[in-house]
Amino acid sequence: MSILINLLFSLLIASNIQQQILPIPPEGTSLVVTADSLLLQSRHDYADANSAQPKSIFKDERLVLVQSERDAADTTQIWVELAQESRIAGWIKLQDLIRDTAPSGPISRLLHKALSPLGKFITSILALASLCLCVLLVRKRRSIYFSIAACSLFLMLVVFIICFSSGDLRLWNYYLNPTLWPFASFMPFLLRVLLLLFWANVVLWLAAIFSLRRDSYIVCTNCGGRLRHGSETCPRCGARNV
Repeated sequence: MSILINLLFSLLIASNIQQQILPIPPEGTSLVVTADSLLLQSRHDYADANSAQPKSIFKDERLVLVQSERDAADTTQIWVELAQESRIAGWIKLQDLIRDTAPSGPISRLLHKALSPLGKFITSILALASLCLCVLLVRKRRSIYFSIAACSLFLMLVVFIICFSSGDLRLWNYYLNPTLWPFASFMPFLLRVLLLLFWANVVLWLAAIFSLRRDSYIVCTNCGGRLRHGSETCPRCGARNV
């Protein structure tokens, strides 16, 4: 399953290579380090930044974005200044910041955990289970609502893994402003599809649950046989159920 998802992901990236604009987090954004370590330059003299003694910040430590500036020598390069525990920690390139940190909000942290190797494995297992459930329900000719809902859940989980593994830097805007509204202006196409699938799943599973309640039946208290709709007399043993 994971091989199939990685293959789909590779084909998607190969067919949609495009230049992306790095999103700049606003000042005061709280971040958490997701890499094993993060190297910060101790000075913001960009011309001599490589010769400065770097400072190491380790995994799960928290940082706050103070400001961002363009490199005087290369205007396409953006540096950001970070603080730790009310003290200036140093400077880092924006692309390195986006790669090795994540916003510290609860939804952003949950997304990051879901996209860890273990999270992707669990999601892949759930996707495979939902696909098997869909096939089983179709073969058994059970509720069409549950069949469609299970298939929709499979598609949503696959798109979720592909979307957040695509390397699209615009997803960082979603980390900063998580929302369930699929038509926000900053959303890339795959994320829009993912949220539309999410709402489709909500509707389909609610429809499946309501159809199950509608199709529920009463059993005879004497023999356990199924009573006809609206009837109080058991067709199997003739007992009257009041």
